Amino acid sequence: MKRTSTLVLTAFFALFVSIGLAMLGFAGRAWWKSTQVEQWPSVEGELLQRSLDESSDSDGSTWKVNVRYAYTVAGRRHEGDRVAFGYVGSSGRASHEAIYDKLMRGDRVRVRYNPADPAEAALAHGLRQRRHGIRRRALRGGGRLSGRAGAAPRARPTVRRGG
Repeated sequence: MKRTSTLVLTAFFALFVSIGLAMLGFAGRAWWKSTQVEQWPSVEGELLQRSLDESSDSDGSTWKVNVRYAYTVAGRRHEGDRVAFGYVGSSGRASHEAIYDKLMRGDRVRVRYNPADPAEAALAHGLRQRRHGIRRRALRGGGRLSGRAGAAPRARPTVRRGG
């Protein structure tokens, strides 16, 4: 009986350690990739789609900007959908709305692409707080999430609700 309890407790502990290590691995990869993107070359791209999406469940709402863009490297057209490595949805609508508003300024964006694999790309780069800090970094000067200069953003984003 005591041996069975010890085995169950050990298995339970091992499961949580495994989940924690997997989460740490994901975060470490996102951090590493986000710092690499800053060194990647960039090209002008065209926004094909952008939306501020809301998903709701019993815990509340989660907001996330979804984007699709096209860009050309060495004569070959690519499409991407990554805002930044590590960018995820969160309950902070204002942060995601600020990113969306920045993207609404025009149809052109700077796309940073991996020179070893041009199909891998992102619009923003650098280490940032995963949930809300992207807005601060992306909206700072330097066009990290750049739309066409001088165009006014829409007053309120179109929100798609999903479940």
